[in-house]
Amino acid sequence: MLARLKAGAAQRAVPSWRTRPCGMLSPQELERRIAEGERLAAAVETDAATAETAARALVTRLDDEQATGRPTRGQHFATEAGHLLDQAQTRLATAREHLQAAFTAAGHAEERTRYLATLAETAGRGRLALRLADTSWKEHRELTRRLSAERAEHQAAEAAARRPPRSGGGLGAGHAEPVRRAPRRGRPAGARPG
Repeated sequence: MLARLKAGAAQRAVPSWRTRPCGMLSPQELERRIAEGERLAAAVETDAATAETAARALVTRLDDEQATGRPTRGQHFATEAGHLLDQAQTRLATAREHLQAAFTAAGHAEERTRYLATLAETAGRGRLALRLADTSWKEHRELTRRLSAERAEHQAAEAAARRPPRSGGGLGAGHAEPVRRAPRRGRPAGARPG
């Protein structure tokens, strides 16, 4: 009995010849779909053959260029891009140096300003107070003059570091020349208004 049940299960697994695996399509529709599939397959094979021919031509061209030593278009592009990246990195390094110099100069100028503020507090003291502080008016004036000069130098260095360079490949290159105004009508270029 068990063998008969197993045989019946195997028979039920095989679909009936009366059922259509493609559903309810008519034989004409099936023929049309088969023809469409064959046409699409032929078109894809044609496209593949064209792509393979183009790939072989490209490989041949690249081999010829490599054999003659001529650079490819991609190598030209990569070389130009490499030059641009090198210039950008150089300009970035220059900008960082300028900003670091400006930051350092600003710190030194601020330090001199604090020293001058401390000296300004002692400016009104008398000669005896200065002598007790182990200094004199002459030393006080000399120190104030020196610190003022150093502060001015550091402020000038900071301003110079923040300003774009006048020439070369640094920041602002190409923008260093001032904009010239056109002369007004009715007056020569160098004439002053009366």
